[in-house]
Amino acid sequence: MIIVLNFLMVLKMLNFRILNSKDREELFSSLNDTYGIKESDVSGLLTMGGKDKVRLLSKDITPEVLNLLNKNLRLEFLGLYICKLEKDGVRLSHDAANLFKDVITKSIFLADDRQSKEWLMGHEVLLTDEQIKSYENMKGFFVLKNSNDMIIGCGKLSNNRITNFVPKSRRLKK
Repeated sequence: MIIVLNFLMVLKMLNFRILNSKDREELFSSLNDTYGIKESDVSGLLTMGGKDKVRLLSKDITPEVLNLLNKNLRLEFLGLYICKLEKDGVRLSHDAANLFKDVITKSIFLADDRQSKEWLMGHEVLLTDEQIKSYENMKGFFVLKNSNDMIIGCGKLSNNRITNFVPKSRRLKK
């Protein structure tokens, strides 16, 4: 009984909000500029919770039902985490990168086999001399693909390296 009450107390402390049309427009402007993802590519309700994380819910859930649930339970972890709003751009989640893989047309980094293995182990990727020339004037968030054209994650390119955001629970062990 105490565990259930504690769980309900935690739920009441959490919060999220449904993105309005202005927020959606700004989000999709960034997603389109960075990755080529348009609003027409995404079907569903978007919410934002703590730490500027955007989540996607089924279009079958109405805003009224969601607001009622939020008012009574203060839900935060509902739906698929698709991106995080950072001060210097929008970072896609690993799951969203795979969900939208067919519509992502921009900010794609092609990793070689060695880089892919290092990436999946949680290390940052150091660019080769050839890659430095190819990505010379680029920076910001990228979707990484391996030599088999599979998405292996999302990272941030700066100073000739890509910072890894793969959660520890998803990293390969040595």
